[in-house]
Amino acid sequence: MEDGIDSVHYKDGSIDEEHIADDAVTADKLANSINTAIAANTAKVTNATHTGDVTGSGALTIAAGAVDIAMLSATGTAGSSTFLRGDNSWVAVTTDLVGDTTPQLGGFLDTNGNYIQTEKGADIASASPLVITTVGDYFDVTGTTNFAAMTVAADRQFTLQFDGILTMTHHATNLDLPSEANITTAAGDVATFQSTGANTVQCINYTRADGTPLVGGATATLGFFEHTHTISSNLTISTNYNAISGGPITVATGSSVTVPTGSTWTIV
Repeated sequence: MEDGIDSVHYKDGSIDEEHIADDAVTADKLANSINTAIAANTAKVTNATHTGDVTGSGALTIAAGAVDIAMLSATGTAGSSTFLRGDNSWVAVTTDLVGDTTPQLGGFLDTNGNYIQTEKGADIASASPLVITTVGDYFDVTGTTNFAAMTVAADRQFTLQFDGILTMTHHATNLDLPSEANITTAAGDVATFQSTGANTVQCINYTRADGTPLVGGATATLGFFEHTHTISSNLTISTNYNAISGGPITVATGSSVTVPTGSTWTIV
């Protein structure tokens, strides 16, 4: 023999796995039957016929209802109050808006025959500025401290009932009052406000307890002008405005008319 060894020069079992280099045996050195089996398995497109929950001999099909919750690998605990989220975890269902700080509607809200409830909040002590709490939509304002501004969050609508006499000072931005004039309240007066921004408030309705109009107390019909002859609430003429009344005029006990500098009140 030249340049090699043959079966005469080694005995059975003398060449083991340790004496064969990694990846040293090529397909050419394998028996043809082995290569044939490998090729057949590589090209295989069918399987043994399956029955039961998984059926088929090519593409396999999982039967409907065959995979139950116990077979899922999701984290968390499955239950009547959880759902399977896209990240493969069981998550508790949020059943109220407290857990969702930014709820949104995709369309008009249908109350389904119910109603949206408003709530009376705790009394608010008059102060300057007047602080509107976040719990409630209707408040009694106690005390007699005048104010010209409110501390309130944006986009709120709320109603105040005044329990005493105080003056709200008109401001075009901070506290926009009807007729752009100051308002002196009386016990039982009710006003509704809209905050168009943080601490930016507009009075959208004011109702006096005695039913008299907020400004003027007058009507014009068929060519003549009428107004009440008894003033039974505190009135303030707007600064740099003049007012005229047909006499006689009676200012009821406990009521007043304020004429600021730059304004006049004429009774004819």
